[in-house]
Order: sequence, then structure tokens, then C-alpha cells
Amino acid sequence: MKSFFLSLLFVSSAFFSFAGKGVTVQQRYVSPGSDAKITVTWYIQDGKAKMKMDFGDSKVNTSTFFLPDYTNKQLLTYSDGPLPSDVQKAYFAVPLSKLELSKQMDVNRIKIERTGEMKEIGGFKCEKLIMTTNKTITEMWVTKDIKAEFYQNYPFFLNSFELLGLSEEKIKGIPMSSVTKDLSGRVINGYDFVSASTTELSDEDFKVPAGFVEAK
Repeated sequence: MKSFFLSLLFVSSAFFSFAGKGVTVQQRYVSPGSDAKITVTWYIQDGKAKMKMDFGDSKVNTSTFFLPDYTNKQLLTYSDGPLPSDVQKAYFAVPLSKLELSKQMDVNRIKIERTGEMKEIGGFKCEKLIMTTNKTITEMWVTKDIKAEFYQNYPFFLNSFELLGLSEEKIKGIPMSSVTKDLSGRVINGYDFVSASTTELSDEDFKVPAGFVEAK
């Protein structure tokens, strides 16, 4: 289910407010043909990002964190659930060169249309952007209330149609809801807005928690 990364988030007021605090954004993913329930929570502050993915189906429920390590060009990932007392908590450091692109993301001829169509989602002003490729059409609503360079996270979340589109033209802002379809109109995936709020975040929120060791 790692192909559901994607991404996204946004803030609650003007940019100067965001700079002093942080923002937490929660989205619910849509995966046609699957009984999985996926909720993603983004934590963002001043060029930093962390994503939590809660995944549940008929067999398993997990919470996994994904933390871009911009300095070392790797994605850190760990689960923060209970473990037996004799098991060491561990995180994985995956180099960008090892991240895999799903077949559905094997696209080209990327085109971005800024429609100018506006609406509010959760009290935030958003513009409708449309990304078309040789295989897909993505419609996403991107908040206009903040100019965060969220697109910089695309190398860490290669299977996000939304981040792909924003990265293509370095568009500042954060998608709040989105849907991607193939050229026949069949929904591939998407996500709905759940909630967002400004949040007090510290540097520690963007580090692997104490007590974890790197898995070898």
C-alpha cells in the first residue's frame, strides 16, 4: 500500500502565522476495489515535513511514519506501535535511489492547468488545478492561504500524483483534496479533506524518536 503515498497538506491562515508554528493536516484516501482504510496525517513546519499513515483492513492495523531526510537524501520510516520487551525498536533509512516508482506513475507529457476556479474547503481558499499526462487526469484543490514549497517533498513520495504536478512547475501551496482518473474516467485513487489546524511543533517532531536504532 506504499503506492498511496502521496501526499499533501496545508495551513490555516496567512504565511506569517505558519512560519511561527506548524500545521497538521489529515486526509482520508480513496482506493477503489480495496477494503483498506487509509488516513494520512501531515506535519509541516518551515520546510520540514513528516507523514503518518494509518492503515487498516480485515487483517491488520498499522501506523507508519515517513520522514524525509533532506540532508542525506533518504527517507526514514518507522512504526511506533507496541513491541515485546526483548525486541529493539528500529527505523529504516531508504536512499532516494532505492525508492520505487509504481507502474501507474510511469507517465509523461505532464501539463498543469491553473483553472482560476476557487472554493473553500475547511475554511481555506483553494484553487482547482488539473494535471494531465499521457495516462491520467488529476484534479486537485490547492490552498491559496499559504505558499509553502510542499512540492519539494516529491523525490521522497514518488507515487503522489499531486506532488508530481506541483513539482513539475514548482507550484507553492498544499493540496487539500484530490482525485486521479485514467483516460477512461475510472478512478485510480484520491483523498478527501478531513481536518487541518495550526500546531506547535518542535525540531524533535521531525526526528526519529529516541530509543530507535537504524535497521541494518
